[in-house]
Amino acid sequence: MQHENVLRAVANRLTVTAVDDLPRIAGLLAAQLANCSLNLQFADSKANTASVAVHKLKTRINSLLQEKSIAGRFTGAVLVKASIDNGGENVLRVTESWARGLLNCMNKPDTVEVKTLYLITLTRIFVLTQDDPALVREITTPLLPTFIKTTLNLIRPTSIRTSNGSKNVASPLLSSVLTCWIRLLPKYASVFRPFLNQLKPICVSVIADIEARAPQRDLAIRLLCWLLWSIPKTTIIQDSISMGRDLINGAHTTADKVFRAVVEEHESNDPTFGRVRGKPNFAKDPKQAESDSAGLPPWAGINEGSHRLRVILQWLVCLTSIPSAESLPLPIGAVIDLTARLMVITVPSGKPGNSSDLKYHKEASKEEKEELWVNLPEVHRACLGLLAKLCSSLGRALVPLQQTIVSQILDLFANMSWHEGIRSDIYSILGNIMMQLDIHALKSHRTAFLSILERCCVDVKTGYLRTTADSTATIAKNDNIRLGFNSTPNSNGRSDTGSLCKEPEVFEAAWALLSQALRYYPASSMSRHIRAELDRIAVLLNHEDAVLASVLNPVQSKDGKAVGASLLPFLARSTQDNMALEALLRPRMPVFSDGGPHVRKESEAQLSDDEEHEHDGLDKTDILVHLEQSVAEQQNEDTGAPEANADETYAKMIPRVEDNQGIRAQKRSIEVMETDVESIEVLSSGLVESREPKKPRSEALSEDAVRPMTQDMNADPSELDADTDIVGELNPQTVNWQAQVPASGGHLVSNNTARKHFPQDGSDSDDSEIPTIDPEFDTDEDEDIL
Repeated sequence: MQHENVLRAVANRLTVTAVDDLPRIAGLLAAQLANCSLNLQFADSKANTASVAVHKLKTRINSLLQEKSIAGRFTGAVLVKASIDNGGENVLRVTESWARGLLNCMNKPDTVEVKTLYLITLTRIFVLTQDDPALVREITTPLLPTFIKTTLNLIRPTSIRTSNGSKNVASPLLSSVLTCWIRLLPKYASVFRPFLNQLKPICVSVIADIEARAPQRDLAIRLLCWLLWSIPKTTIIQDSISMGRDLINGAHTTADKVFRAVVEEHESNDPTFGRVRGKPNFAKDPKQAESDSAGLPPWAGINEGSHRLRVILQWLVCLTSIPSAESLPLPIGAVIDLTARLMVITVPSGKPGNSSDLKYHKEASKEEKEELWVNLPEVHRACLGLLAKLCSSLGRALVPLQQTIVSQILDLFANMSWHEGIRSDIYSILGNIMMQLDIHALKSHRTAFLSILERCCVDVKTGYLRTTADSTATIAKNDNIRLGFNSTPNSNGRSDTGSLCKEPEVFEAAWALLSQALRYYPASSMSRHIRAELDRIAVLLNHEDAVLASVLNPVQSKDGKAVGASLLPFLARSTQDNMALEALLRPRMPVFSDGGPHVRKESEAQLSDDEEHEHDGLDKTDILVHLEQSVAEQQNEDTGAPEANADETYAKMIPRVEDNQGIRAQKRSIEVMETDVESIEVLSSGLVESREPKKPRSEALSEDAVRPMTQDMNADPSELDADTDIVGELNPQTVNWQAQVPASGGHLVSNNTARKHFPQDGSDSDDSEIPTIDPEFDTDEDEDIL
């Protein structure tokens, strides 16, 4: 009933409100529809009482989509989007008229934002109808081709006049239309098949345009790769192979012209690729007069040629990573050969006699070489992106080539580590290699990899300091956080160790590599200096993942024992609420009971049951038998070592582990220590409160014997003889030791065990400070006296 009232209120609000005022309340109405169970309200059943409100709402939305004003069309599109997102199949069955109305709205002269809303809403309708064949037959099949034709008209470039003549400008709806096509093409490939000849030239023109934005270029490349799935299944494998081969050949052809100033020594391992070497004409700029094998248009100049190389490499990245229903063969060997050729050409170091410097043609101008050096880092980054995508997509299938890939990466870092973007990409790809591939490829290049880790430490520290306020003062105060490197610029203006980390992406990549190196790289293969520096930075910068990885991968000696200090204390201090830390620490500790009330009740109940059983046993047997056994035990205790009694008595002082609420060791205050000393003093008196002593024989002990005993009992416990029998009991109510003194002049005696007979005066073991006391009990004489 409540949902019906909501629909009735929304329909009434749409009717009574002026059309020009509807955009201001469109968001509120959409939120009300989102909180309503539209799927139940739109159901066709006789028991549905909301049919009148539903019909009124549908009619009003249709009329808004046909409005002449942009305000009405915008409000109708908003309500349609809210209805299909929060409804179900019943709502989708009534969207045919809405979809036709939205298609008509796309031809109206509305703003870019409103037309984008039309595109998003129609695409959402087509996507949701995929799982229902009836909806596909009724809505998608007749309306999707019309949608594609309409969008093709929307993205036509606009011709504008400039001072240099007319110029074509891309449509502002290009990115939105490409996104919609990418979303729909994998689901309705057969519907897009008749439009392949129109879609491919649009994508190629976007890719080749050097002024196109990077997001648009990426979308165009993705759409070109998805167009393969619109091809019939019988030819899809051949077309994918030919596309990959054309891209690689086009990259080599472009590189021949872009790198013409370099004397290349690279020999291709691909037998199918044959490069015709000829003497270039350095009098003209490098250019390509005709379209290449990939279908891309001509270009001219080093900048356009470098851009073309990057575009082809990005195209290969998308081709190797796009999902497919069938396994497609990829020319991985030819791709690795292409990256090897492009990555071996680096910027000269400026040091005389450097073996990594390349040779250049004498005819090449200085301007051409400098322009090439400026564009080389971006080409290298595109190569690294291609290798990273291969590692993440193929995984363990790339193990046979991992040695070659690692060699290319490490060689590039040795020559181009001064570039921050290259450092960032190398850090990322090395982390992926350690996680997904075999680590032995890095172990064989131990020296080069350790130099990368050393540079990674510098990037982490400098990047971390830049994120804090007043980084200059922090560096001045913390000189010990630096490594001993000198970044003196050379003759080329480049630093020997590279520029400091200025980009956040370099810091993030180095931060991730720090923990990955500690986790995956064998500690035995890492030098002590680098390992100590990694641990030091992880602790100083509070890198939790790196500290945990260091604890789990300790440095071990040849016999398997850990060498050096562990970072576990730092980990426990910095991450107290971390579940991984708890799982790491708890198995090393014994299991303790928490001493809860239920545990105490169970233990007390068990003790009471034991006592009851014991009393029952005494009642059932002869009392004389138990009396004889007690006398025999008393005699055995008389002949035994008195230290056992003292140990028993001291053990009664110690509370059980189950009664302790905390497990950690805590510092004790002065007051607690003084209370413990007093407790020990009272314990040493051997007096108990809970039991009444037996009535001693008044003639057995004289006043001369008892008086020294009571004085010694009140003395310092350290002065008592260790052989003196001490008996005490802890009162659980007050947790105090109290001595019970007979009120009628009774003498102090023990009620548990018999006293030891002390040696007579004058013997070697005589103790003159403790008088001789004979506390033996004589039951027969007690009976006579009584």
